[in-house]
Amino acid sequence: MYPPFVHGGELDGSTLPVFVYHRITAQVFRDHCLHLVKNGYRSLDADGAVDWLEKKSPVLRPVLLTFDDGTEDLFTDVYPVLRETGVTVVAFIAPLWIGTPGYLNWEQVREMHGSGRVDFQSHGHSHGAVAVSPRITGFLAE
Repeated sequence: MYPPFVHGGELDGSTLPVFVYHRITAQVFRDHCLHLVKNGYRSLDADGAVDWLEKKSPVLRPVLLTFDDGTEDLFTDVYPVLRETGVTVVAFIAPLWIGTPGYLNWEQVREMHGSGRVDFQSHGHSHGAVAVSPRITGFLAE
């Protein structure tokens, strides 16, 4: 079920593992980060990922950890683990949600950004659904 690198197998040098999180407990995330650090992975920010993909950066064992939506637990649970382990993540936030209950506030965003441990990117202004076809398919269909 998991690619070989998760259990200590080697990457072929052309793979950038990407882990997408929405919510996770601090202890489980700490375990993930410690595993990555112990096994020599280097977490990238968005610019680092682009540089690696464009072959401008020779990072060995790169990994990209992303968080969606900007929920408050990014600050309360994830950020302390990032400071402890030195891991970096990319957080995709919807600015319209900042400051609403259950989501980050701007002070938290500024602190995490200033630490260099969290790279913030846009998840759309309001995280609205974007129609790409006149026909609704998939999980939206009845």
